[in-house]
Amino acid sequence: MIATPKEILLSVFPEEEITDYLLHRASLVQEQFQRLSAHRLISLEDDIIGKNILDWECGTAAHASLFVFSGAKHVVATDSYPMWENPQIFSIAQNHFTYRGQSLPHALGDLPKNLLFDLCFSNTSSEHIAVEILEQSLQLIRQRLTKGGILFINHDNYYSPMGAHDVAVMHSKENYKIIIPRGEECWNDGFCPSSEEIREYLGSQIYHPTDLDSPPESLDISIGDYARCTDCPYYKRSQLWAHLLYPDEFDSLFGTWHRDCLNKITIQELRAILDRCGFDIVLEHPLIISNIPPATLLAKYGEENLTTTTLKLRCVAR
Repeated sequence: MIATPKEILLSVFPEEEITDYLLHRASLVQEQFQRLSAHRLISLEDDIIGKNILDWECGTAAHASLFVFSGAKHVVATDSYPMWENPQIFSIAQNHFTYRGQSLPHALGDLPKNLLFDLCFSNTSSEHIAVEILEQSLQLIRQRLTKGGILFINHDNYYSPMGAHDVAVMHSKENYKIIIPRGEECWNDGFCPSSEEIREYLGSQIYHPTDLDSPPESLDISIGDYARCTDCPYYKRSQLWAHLLYPDEFDSLFGTWHRDCLNKITIQELRAILDRCGFDIVLEHPLIISNIPPATLLAKYGEENLTTTTLKLRCVAR
């Protein structure tokens, strides 16, 4: 049986730290897995029970926990940016779980060479990764999958280099989703702790040293002066397609991006890479995002290239 939300959380947190909020998040993970099962993208009987699973870029390892408690033989969870440090995590999973807070080559490098995976699970990771690194990673994964092994990818195609983690919150309405940028509305409401920190930065003109050597001279915003949030490069970054609409601010504040790129990787590029790396797409499930790109970008890049469809793929290793 699929693990309950409480069982998922007990693998990550001591029972006394489990809050209603955490239970809600665990329920969302369980519901997502049930939707994937309903669309035949992942099968409990065929892909989880008794199988070796790689959870690539696992985040908080909530999915990995679900796999362990649903009968997986062994789960290896990796993440380039470790999100938990509790030494008690998965203590009750005993020999069924391995965690590596490393990028994929390092994470796989110290695992037994004879450990092959039946399933690689990748949830909203591929859109974050530069094309050349993604191809290298998928080649490594193919080498560690059994013949006929399964690769699941949920590619969130939001046209920001960091996907939904960078710019947006999503709201579902039946068969489609709408993306709401993290920006002026959440700052005004003040419900987001990070927005309070950003307001403090704006009010004092203190920026993170890795962002700017000095604040822009034209920016003079006091705390509470929300009407001028649209002048702020942080606000501009929060908008969908920010790296295309505001390339100067995006490049200067948040790293160097290819000026004319649409996203770090498009769906078309993803399909080509999967084929080159030895994977066949056997099933796909699109989720239509209702947001319409700005007319200026549509004119420059074309409607086909600016599709916002999120795509879930079940692939098999050749």
